[in-house]
Amino acid sequence: MLSTMRIKIGASVDFTKFALLLLWVAVIYLLNFMLRSIFGWISVRIISDVGRTLRQKIEEKLWKLPLSYFDKTSCGKIMSKTTNDLDNIT
Repeated sequence: MLSTMRIKIGASVDFTKFALLLLWVAVIYLLNFMLRSIFGWISVRIISDVGRTLRQKIEEKLWKLPLSYFDKTSCGKIMSKTTNDLDNIT
């Protein structure tokens, strides 16, 4: 494998090519960082919008339920369904 490589003993390193390679690596890492940050920001934004919409829909649904539902169901069960399940979804 080494016999197929063109390595010259005592040859100097081409630092311009090395610097260019390092520049490309830095650009790729910077681009990766920027894209991950943007994706994270968009994900958080979408998740919070979905959570807000679900909370509004749950509130609308609770206001439309008859009083007999609240008489039959314990307050803790209603709170658990509305908060814990919504938090698990988001």
